[in-house]
Amino acid sequence: MIPILVVDSEGLAPSLAVRVLRRGGFAVETVRTLPEATLVLRRRAVHAAVLDTGVTGAATAVARLRLHTSVPVLVLVPAAHDAAAETIAILDAGADDVLVEPVDVAEFLARLRAALRRTAYRDQPPPVVTDDFVINTAARRVRLTGGAEIRLTAKEWRLLGALVHRAGQVIAPDQLLREISGGDVVGGGRCLRACLCSLRRKLEPDPAHPRYLISHPGLGLVFVARDRGATGGRAPAGPGAT
Repeated sequence: MIPILVVDSEGLAPSLAVRVLRRGGFAVETVRTLPEATLVLRRRAVHAAVLDTGVTGAATAVARLRLHTSVPVLVLVPAAHDAAAETIAILDAGADDVLVEPVDVAEFLARLRAALRRTAYRDQPPPVVTDDFVINTAARRVRLTGGAEIRLTAKEWRLLGALVHRAGQVIAPDQLLREISGGDVVGGGRCLRACLCSLRRKLEPDPAHPRYLISHPGLGLVFVARDRGATGGRAPAGPGAT
């Protein structure tokens, strides 16, 4: 089932949106506050978020959610708040759709399905969760477990994406170089080493002894999403990729 996050500040009983989504065959997770919602978005893969009428300051809420996810966001607002300026503010903040209550059930589900189709949710990989950080490749965001966002350069993203996409596989330096440089191999070895060292500084708890971005001398690099309790040998991991 497709997972949907519902932010419902009332939370005393399942809201109409929750009941409708469940009857529509979606897997629904409900939270009452935006901090709870952002925690879910950092930790688990959901394919859309619905802000129910209990959420005040909908435009601000959408803007805050957009800091953590690129999935579709639908907002349900009371009829009394159906002012054009309010709707425009919510959409400008990043919402995909605004529906006025009382909501027609069939229309609500149809709009949600349309939003999911537009974002091609089936092709979006789930976040990669490790003990130290979460990588959301669909949203191009990396956050430490404490919540701080890590900024990556375009080349760092290309290198990290190539490794994460084939996690557990050792990838040759030449292949990685082609992916991060677009085929420009001039100074390629230095470029790859610099990019790798920078990623380690940003992501590894101890860059001198990496747990995630592992070098296999003479072979290449591999991304390993290790648990803290994992044991076993670690490949030597000097500053180079070969």
